[in-house]
Amino acid sequence: MSHQKTEFEYESLEDARSIGRYLRALADGFEKGLLSFSDRRGEIALEPHGLIEFEVRVSKKRDRSRLSLSLTWRPAREVNAGDAGPLSINAESE
Repeated sequence: MSHQKTEFEYESLEDARSIGRYLRALADGFEKGLLSFSDRRGEIALEPHGLIEFEVRVSKKRDRSRLSLSLTWRPAREVNAGDAGPLSINAESE
């Protein structure tokens, strides 16, 4: 059995309202059991299930604040990643 590693990365500057929409889409996707991420480079779909490791890190230094979330589970269904554009998080069932 081969283990294929597929990655998707996206980075941009967004306002707080846009971040809220992304976080709500993530919450919906976790509840429905399907997270689909895409941009112009490609897409990846994940099927979260079972127990999920949840990690939050927060720091504040002078004029910069940081919030990092990490969610990990196994196994996850992997789909192709490709070439960039706007991030799309789809919590709809297929």
